[in-house]
Amino acid sequence: PLRGTGGLTAESLNQIDLVDNLFGTIRSNLEVTSELQPALGNLQIPLARLSMLEPQFMLDREHPARSLVDQIAHLASTANVPTRGLESRISDIVGDIVEGYDEDSDVFQEALGKIDKLVEQQQRSLSRNVERVIRTQEGQEKLRKARQEVDRAIGERVGPPAAPEALLQLIDGGWRDLLVLTHVKEGPDSQAWQEHLGVLDTLSEWLQDAAEGSTTGPELARRGAESAAFVEMIGQQLTAALPTNVAHQQALEVLQQSLAGALPVSMAEVAESAAMPAPAEVRARVDDLPRLRRWVKRVEQLQTGSWLSYRDKDGCRRRMQLAWISEDKDRFIFVNERGQKNADLSAIQLARQLSRGVQPPANTDNLGLVDRSMYETLEQLQKTLSFTRNHDSLTRLINRDTFLDQMGRALRHARSRGSQHAVL
Repeated sequence: PLRGTGGLTAESLNQIDLVDNLFGTIRSNLEVTSELQPALGNLQIPLARLSMLEPQFMLDREHPARSLVDQIAHLASTANVPTRGLESRISDIVGDIVEGYDEDSDVFQEALGKIDKLVEQQQRSLSRNVERVIRTQEGQEKLRKARQEVDRAIGERVGPPAAPEALLQLIDGGWRDLLVLTHVKEGPDSQAWQEHLGVLDTLSEWLQDAAEGSTTGPELARRGAESAAFVEMIGQQLTAALPTNVAHQQALEVLQQSLAGALPVSMAEVAESAAMPAPAEVRARVDDLPRLRRWVKRVEQLQTGSWLSYRDKDGCRRRMQLAWISEDKDRFIFVNERGQKNADLSAIQLARQLSRGVQPPANTDNLGLVDRSMYETLEQLQKTLSFTRNHDSLTRLINRDTFLDQMGRALRHARSRGSQHAVL
């Protein structure tokens, strides 16, 4: 198996150690589905052999084997929830490498081409999922604003303490839904919106006059004749816009009879609506809470596309991406690494999550698997060298120089701060 490698020299042993550390990183830091763990493990032997034939391959960012490892690790991550079909294709590609590699790195180039196609498919799926989430949220936000505007417009016309019961029945029987639909489809500046609000104004005026008895004689008869056509027009509009809604029919009957004087106009109590605080009001309250205020400022700095890292209920590290922010910056929608919605948070809720440890991923989290492995190898080497420099090799206690340095720092601290220290 060592044919053509020059044998096990000190350099080749170092290269094998790097490959071994790479797969140690895979085992310890990469959450891979159980089905793909054996396939990834099978890559270790051809990569170890490659490291002896091409010692610099892990340092060469353009080398197909290095790119292949990074791409496979990305595809195999449980965060991406690989499908059975994807798992099978990855296993087949790795199997071709294991069987086909013999001193010719072209086998890695061929495998990389296949893996790149799988990554492209996954990226397209991710983009489609994110776009779908964004479109859904924009639609929901438009609907939410329409409902708020409709509630405001209705409140101005049938506000407390009381309003004609027949008018309230019509509103709840479909006119509110018609107003929302008109606001969403045609907007608040449209003629249809103004006409629908005008219907409420006219009905409110006629019903108030009838309730107060201020309309009598010929005027009452004229209004009764006009109201029949007016109510019929209202019914036609509701039927056209809401064909499956039949709740308005009884309301229209009562309305017609009330306007014609056949039924007395009864008034119903209208309660004060509990207005939701505007984002500006919420922010004003937050400004009085210094500990939360700094986290809210961090929330305001987030932009769509930002990634945050968190631990799930099982303690596993996960990532989520900010996909959408409302215009008033009070709603934040996140997606997971598959582009599926997994969090809908207000600014305050997100600020609290940040204060509890949700944070942007560490720099090392954004590295490819090979870079991450080399970084961890260097980090471990640095720790080993630091320990060797500062500790006695026999007792493994701090050595004389380190002890004197720590003692000096403790004395300086005691003099400047009046603090006390102890040696055990």
